[in-house]
Amino acid sequence: GTGDGGSIEITTQRLDIQPRSFIDNSIFGSGTAGDIKITAQEININGAGFLEFQQRYRIDVLEGNLQPGSRITGIFAGTGTSGTAGDIQIETDNLNLTDGAIIFTPVFTSGNGGNINVTAAEINLDASAIQNGGGRDSTADASLGNINLDSDRLIVTNGATVINATFGNVTGGDINVISDT
Repeated sequence: GTGDGGSIEITTQRLDIQPRSFIDNSIFGSGTAGDIKITAQEININGAGFLEFQQRYRIDVLEGNLQPGSRITGIFAGTGTSGTAGDIQIETDNLNLTDGAIIFTPVFTSGNGGNINVTAAEINLDASAIQNGGGRDSTADASLGNINLDSDRLIVTNGATVINATFGNVTGGDINVISDT
């Protein structure tokens, strides 16, 4: 479709996203998706395991087989066609991604990706990812958003990544990290 999507806004004390569950505000037409804004004291995103993350997601990305409907545990705001993805904005004291969870804004063809903006006292990535990415069929007129992390403490362990990767012709975004430790 050509219409614009609405936004998702969540304000809570604690947000838990369990394995194989997700929040998604992606667009699959030429419109503009809305943003995802989450404000919480604590956010826990628990994946279905690092092995599943590697086999069902990362291998598909590397081989160019990732499809717009491919999702694992996490938060997504991407574009499957020529549309513009929304931004993901997270404000929290503690953001914990474990066991293959992901925050992801993909671009699959000629669209434009959204930004990922996280402000947190502590960000803990354990065998998980915060990622922007361009698929194999992405075009030169497409662009990825930026990843902006502002945290007193950033912990990245057990194969976790913060990555802005392109596998097609899409222009990559920047990764900006402000952290005390």
